[in-house]
Amino acid sequence: MTTRELRRAVQLSWRNNARCLGRLWWPAMQLRDQTTASTAAEVATAAEQHLRWVMRSGSRRGQLVPGVTLFPADQPGH
Repeated sequence: MTTRELRRAVQLSWRNNARCLGRLWWPAMQLRDQTTASTAAEVATAAEQHLRWVMRSGSRRGQLVPGVTLFPADQPGH
């Protein structure tokens, strides 16, 4: 899947979740594709960046951004 297709899939999944009160904001859901991260250090850095990104540490501090960061699938034995 392309990043655009993944983003749309995430948005629709959130929109169709009947138990989530926040689903009204599904069009605002953003996606960061980090599936190229190959080491634990890269994943840790991307996870830290994700927290900064969704917490908006910039000009809109304190406002959460609806966002998902995708990581590579876990590989058994690694």
